[in-house]
Formats: sequence, C-alpha cells, structure tokens
Amino acid sequence: LSECLTVFAAHDLNMTKLESRPIPGRPWEYRFYVDVALGPDADALRNAEADLLKLTASCRILGAYSS
Repeated sequence: LSECLTVFAAHDLNMTKLESRPIPGRPWEYRFYVDVALGPDADALRNAEADLLKLTASCRILGAYSS
C-alpha cells in the first residue's frame, strides 16, 4: 500500500478518499478504492495508472469527472 501511495504523490495527485474492502474468498487480501482530485496535468492519472500496474495485480480507472 505504501508503494502505491508514493505513486500518487509522485504524480501530484491528491487523494480525497481511500477505502479498503476484503476480497471474498481470499482471506487477508483487500481491494482498494481511491478517489483522486485531478490537477492541471490531464495525463497524470494515466501515468500513475501505468506505474500502479507495475506494483499491483490489477488497476482500473472506474471514471473521471470534471469539477
């Protein structure tokens, strides 16, 4: 988790929410949901996703919304 949080900081992404949920049928494994406030760099989230895929079993952007 700490390595993943570092990725958000490296790309200047501000996390507004972090939530963990256990993965059914897989004891001690969790799925994390993160809300991120996007800044002026439109590619920051895509670049962070590429870095997160190197550290995790999966990473998926569920949506992006302008404020």
